[in-house]
Amino acid sequence: MDELRKKMEERVHFIRRQMEDAAGQAGRAPEEITLLAASKTQSPETVALSAALPIDLFGENRVQELVSKF
Repeated sequence: MDELRKKMEERVHFIRRQMEDAAGQAGRAPEEITLLAASKTQSPETVALSAALPIDLFGENRVQELVSKF
């Protein structure tokens, strides 16, 4: 799990840097941009690890999966 968490942290930080760059190019503040992660097909354990990362919102397209992950 530690390796997965580290990989997830690296990916989210990379995405955040891209968001900052894009916001700057568009003349917007990075705080105006929302990072939404889709938890589709991910395990409840993976989603729990994600909750500790700088992700603003989580999305799920099936209520049944949301209930098991909440």
